[in-house]
Amino acid sequence: MKSLKIFLLFILFTLVVSCEKESSKESGCEVNGLWLGTWYSPENASGTFFAPVTQDNTTVTGDVYIRFDLPSLENSGVDFTGNLVNKKFKSIIDISGVDISVSGVVANDSAISGNFNVTTGMSGVFDGLKIATSTPVTNEIYSSTSRLTSIVYIDQKLWVWTDNYIYDESSDNFNKYVVKRLNLNGILTDSVYMPFRGGHIGSEVSFDGQKIWVLSPPNLYTYDLLGNKLDTFSSNTYFDAEALACIDNQIFITDEYMRVTHVLEQNAEETKTIPNKYISIWALCKHQGNLFMGTGFYNLILKTDKNGNILKAYTLPSQVISISSNGSKVWCLTEKYIHDTSRSVTTEYKIYEVQFD
Repeated sequence: MKSLKIFLLFILFTLVVSCEKESSKESGCEVNGLWLGTWYSPENASGTFFAPVTQDNTTVTGDVYIRFDLPSLENSGVDFTGNLVNKKFKSIIDISGVDISVSGVVANDSAISGNFNVTTGMSGVFDGLKIATSTPVTNEIYSSTSRLTSIVYIDQKLWVWTDNYIYDESSDNFNKYVVKRLNLNGILTDSVYMPFRGGHIGSEVSFDGQKIWVLSPPNLYTYDLLGNKLDTFSSNTYFDAEALACIDNQIFITDEYMRVTHVLEQNAEETKTIPNKYISIWALCKHQGNLFMGTGFYNLILKTDKNGNILKAYTLPSQVISISSNGSKVWCLTEKYIHDTSRSVTTEYKIYEVQFD
């Protein structure tokens, strides 16, 4: 029954981001765009949703992606079509004899809220926001089919962690990983070895201007630029960590399960949290006073203020797995799976210099 409820919730959200207008010029009812939202059921179930929506008069189409609090229950998206009436939506859907009743209101061009009920007994509420989006100017400076895991701006170069390593029994984990160092135009200048991994799986890496910080849950380490370990910190804060960034002499660590960003001082003591209400964060940096967050959805980067309020969204050519800035420029490391006619899969990694407005 639990899997049925999850499936019904997945189908539910194919209908919630739409409204029908009495007049095509009626204000407050333009739902074209990107919607981010949350849903909640008193039955200890909750999660987030993401939907790029296209409206043609009274018909709304798009894709919807649902993320649950348990990452294993997330989905990769489904096409949808909806038709609802005069800023209010209401529908009864029959799926194999199970009815789902959906009702809600599009309050204005950028807010939606409502309720859902399932004949199996589950019910709940949802709310969402429409986010302004654009496609930034990108300049590809580096490409590889070998796995790249992190990109960090350090002393006028881009340090790019790879999955290549050599065995070294003097290292903490008996391996030293190859780090390619590129100039700011993407030209390889040299390579060094570091005794830790980078990347979304295994650990995260950032630089505070003096030390390299490495997040490998549940521990947080610092190293000098030669790879010598300086400090070790341990905390439950890092258990569900996704991204790490050194910003203004503080350490920012995003937490997927709690959907917050933990802000730590240089001694690793937490001072505050910033909510990530609508989406999980895989990559993070500060640029020109705002936070830029690579997400697990739809090649999406969010720009937020220092309190986590979303200001704008950007779409890149492929999934962002790491992001870094020197204050005037931003570089994104992306990952893309390419399927050929023989059903084999090649992974393509690219580094872009990105110009955000």
